[in-house]
Amino acid sequence: MNQWERAAVAVALLAFASVPVVSAEVRDYAVELSAEIDVSASWIHLTWPRIPLADRYHLFRKAPEDTIWGPARAVLDGDIAYYLDTDVEPGHSYEYGVQLTPATIIDTVAVAHGTPVRFTIRDSWGDGICCAHGHGSYELWGCGHRYAQGGEFGAIEVVSFVTGSLGGPCDSLIVMVTPDVYGTEATWTLVDESDETLLAEGGALRCAAPWDDPGRLGRRHPSRIAARCSSWWRRPWPHP
Repeated sequence: MNQWERAAVAVALLAFASVPVVSAEVRDYAVELSAEIDVSASWIHLTWPRIPLADRYHLFRKAPEDTIWGPARAVLDGDIAYYLDTDVEPGHSYEYGVQLTPATIIDTVAVAHGTPVRFTIRDSWGDGICCAHGHGSYELWGCGHRYAQGGEFGAIEVVSFVTGSLGGPCDSLIVMVTPDVYGTEATWTLVDESDETLLAEGGALRCAAPWDDPGRLGRRHPSRIAARCSSWWRRPWPHP
């Protein structure tokens, strides 16, 4: 056996999202794991592509004959795409599992009390953010009251309401979006219906690409998102 080995399958399993998988296909949650093994030093170095929708990972390990995984060996931040396991013995086999928890992107928008607003969320593929490829969702909150929520909407969903109508004076709205596995397909706008002024816009994830329109993509958290963009999550283009 060579001192260094590349093993993409022998010590790695697929990683799955931590949300329940109902109609989403298993391959949508698969992460391409690879492992580098140093037999003499007794360690296994696991790596995987950066996944922009990841908030954190739970990493598990078991012996091939075990039927349950047990507690997580490590909980890693979503920006981390590697794990060094030094608790290994030469001649032993190990199976690894990585469980992904998707990030929720939260934006706070200043809106005067009593403003009639229109929230529009769009999915460029036309299948919403739930539930064909993950269990994404959105929520709109203002001063402790939820004005709207959803996720299953096809290509577009529009919700109109007046700020402060569910309670006392309120001068801000909170937009929360948890994406499905194709994080850049969903974008949203918030408009003042009295004069059609654009109050805010955004999306779960924003990454530059030839087919993206920079004018309508969200502008929040650009450095964090850019650092986590990769080609892993993009669907084949153009649409069928």
